[in-house]
Amino acid sequence: MTFRQGCSALFWVNSVLFVLIGLVYVTFVYLPFIFSFLDRRLQNRYLLGAIGSLVALGIGFGFYRLRQRHRRIYALIEIAVAVVTAWASVNRISAQGDLATWVGLAASAYISVRGFDNYQLAKRAREL
Repeated sequence: MTFRQGCSALFWVNSVLFVLIGLVYVTFVYLPFIFSFLDRRLQNRYLLGAIGSLVALGIGFGFYRLRQRHRRIYALIEIAVAVVTAWASVNRISAQGDLATWVGLAASAYISVRGFDNYQLAKRAREL
């Protein structure tokens, strides 16, 4: 690989990572409002729980399929989620230093390890 190809690949990875961080941030910001809206409209905790569970299963299955087909993109999403989770946790530390905040920070470290591992696995599979 030449220097130019390496720079082009690095630019592509950084661009995708930047877009993914933005998408994850928007999801973290607006998803609670969606469920809050549904909670007010439905006024039934069991139905809201069922809808939330189905949404989580659907998202999980979608990410599973993405991981099977495009592991590198999935790894970048994991890294983006880790960055956004760490950012949100660090911002809460000064406001509320509760256990949930520290668990969120630890979870972001774990998610980043998973993301780096999946990225390396995708890189090795591509080299074969």
